[in-house]
Amino acid sequence: MYTIGEFARMAQVSRRQLRHWDEIGLLQPTKVDPKTGYRYYSATQLTALNRVVALKELGLSLDQIQRFVNDDVSLDEMQGMLLLRKAEIEQQVLAEIRRVRVIESRLKQIREQGQHVRDVVVKQVPSRKYIGVRTTSPDWESNLRQWNTITHQLIDSPEEDRYGSFMGILHCDGTATDYFVMEVGRILKTDTHPPLKARDGQPFVVREIPSYVMATYIQKGTPYEMHIGFSTIGEWAEMNDYAFAGPMHGVILNSTHLQDTTDLLVEVQFPIQKRDVHFDLLDSNNPIA
Repeated sequence: MYTIGEFARMAQVSRRQLRHWDEIGLLQPTKVDPKTGYRYYSATQLTALNRVVALKELGLSLDQIQRFVNDDVSLDEMQGMLLLRKAEIEQQVLAEIRRVRVIESRLKQIREQGQHVRDVVVKQVPSRKYIGVRTTSPDWESNLRQWNTITHQLIDSPEEDRYGSFMGILHCDGTATDYFVMEVGRILKTDTHPPLKARDGQPFVVREIPSYVMATYIQKGTPYEMHIGFSTIGEWAEMNDYAFAGPMHGVILNSTHLQDTTDLLVEVQFPIQKRDVHFDLLDSNNPIA
């Protein structure tokens, strides 16, 4: 038999943990000296200890682990608990991956600050027929999920010549409010479209988007880098005394899906109009200073 210190070293756990597990009846020593109170463990208990440690690493509570150890749980319950924990960990991993992507996109913007402004092109975009449905999302990630869900209904059509490019229209950008309102859909080559509903029952609407003078920029990269295109046009507009005159349009040039796309090509389009007043933020006589 081994003392609690020796057993703790073999198992790579702390003596404090072993004492606590003994107190709650999770893993009790083989023998306790009645005079000294010293705990002694057997090497045969390493299997049980490793099981406890493995379950603890899964994030299960000590109460759940105790039920496992005491076999006070059915196989179905055991599988359900482990599957639930697996799903939780997967969601945490995906969330961390998304954070990494956002950080990478911000680093890219910092490194390339000011390099893209010269690539903004002003052009007259003609009126377009459009079929789409409005979505409300709490964040950009939810917007991407909505996009993939909705655009899927406009992909596998037996009449593919009915459609032009996929396009999103950002009506509310999450700045003035705490949510995003985006119209998700596709440019139409026809005047009409059969009735169609999104999975939540909301109908797709066919409408005509008016012609605009647009400041445009082609953004290449992941969906998480879209803000680079937005800010590029924003910098250009400020430098050239333009104001935005309508919602942002994003026309997908090379892909129908946004998720996990590293080489997405999006033409970012902002309706613009010339400002009546020139704003020089460094001028003390600036009317808005």
